[in-house]
Amino acid sequence: MPISDGILPKSTDRINRALAAGAYSEIKRYLNPNDKKVSVSLTEGKQLKIGSTVTVQIRSKIKGNLVVLDINSDGDVVQLFPNVFSGPKAVISRKVVEIPGENYGFKIRVKKPLGESRVLAIVGPPSFNTAAFIAEPGTTRGLAVEESPPSYFLAHIVSQIKSELSNKGLGIKPSTDWAMGEFGYVVTE
Repeated sequence: MPISDGILPKSTDRINRALAAGAYSEIKRYLNPNDKKVSVSLTEGKQLKIGSTVTVQIRSKIKGNLVVLDINSDGDVVQLFPNVFSGPKAVISRKVVEIPGENYGFKIRVKKPLGESRVLAIVGPPSFNTAAFIAEPGTTRGLAVEESPPSYFLAHIVSQIKSELSNKGLGIKPSTDWAMGEFGYVVTE
């Protein structure tokens, strides 16, 4: 939050952002986005203007349940999909999924804060209950579907991944049932 706003961020906001950053690092460790099992892009490219709308494209080499997140330049985590307007969606291997797709009934609009951000797509096995993550409508900053899940969202995903891997006796070794992709972009005025 800029100092010029005259408002200091609450200490809980700083703690929540630190927890989200730690959870993001852990997800990357477990799901290694460099293995290219999931590719993510925005049809509008890497430079986004405030007020414009975007479409997220995901292609996965594995089938499973999909969650799409935005981590904006302030470190806030926003769940783009599934959401109260769409419900969950399964990904079919090697097929492109567009969020929002035709007839989804929502748009993803670019909002502040300005700066570098990233979109994450996580594909998990059928046991990955993406419907449990759908948040109530609210206001957000960054890419938004008018949704703002609690800051513990990433930590909850890490917990599901750890549980699944430990049940398979894999520890922190990569699983063929989980994958992640990410796409960096910049918000400008």
